[in-house]
Amino acid sequence: MTPNERANLLKNCLWTLEMLSDALIENDDCHGSIPEPQLTFRMTAGIHHAMRIISGVASEQWIVLQDQRT
Repeated sequence: MTPNERANLLKNCLWTLEMLSDALIENDDCHGSIPEPQLTFRMTAGIHHAMRIISGVASEQWIVLQDQRT
């Protein structure tokens, strides 16, 4: 994978993490209000799990990019 491809993958990972975190924040803001929150506990747990996986991929790509620069 070229450095540009790694940088694009990292950018996409960060964008996806931002969107997932926004969904969680919006869901938290809905708790206790009417209508009911849109995300179930299982869906929220799935989002957290996806964020951990994507964070791991982003971290790996960042490390490789840093190694390539030195």
